[in-house]
Amino acid sequence: MESQSTPQATSPSSGSPPLTPRRPLRAQPQVFFYTGENPRNKSGVSWKVWQIARHGRQVTARWGSATLEKRRPVPTGKLRTKTWDFATEKAARESERGRIREKVKKGYYPQHQHL
Repeated sequence: MESQSTPQATSPSSGSPPLTPRRPLRAQPQVFFYTGENPRNKSGVSWKVWQIARHGRQVTARWGSATLEKRRPVPTGKLRTKTWDFATEKAARESERGRIREKVKKGYYPQHQHL
């Protein structure tokens, strides 16, 4: 009896099987907001925005003050930025998760909860 094998797709240039697709990098930053008392402000309230994005082995955080426009928190002015480079994507992912946990613990909430 003859065995039939199913043909495998090959990459056009090398003739070898195609590479498995990698997991997509995070396309959109995760955005968090904070509202808290601030006696130095005329309104007595501070609004802050913090966002984080991971691109492979790099994590970038942006933060700054915010204001309300049409009942939505919006950054005011230019946000400050800090980027960290890691040896592996796993280390970058763990750092991103840890930083998010820290902000949530401080009272920041994800953008989607209050829009």
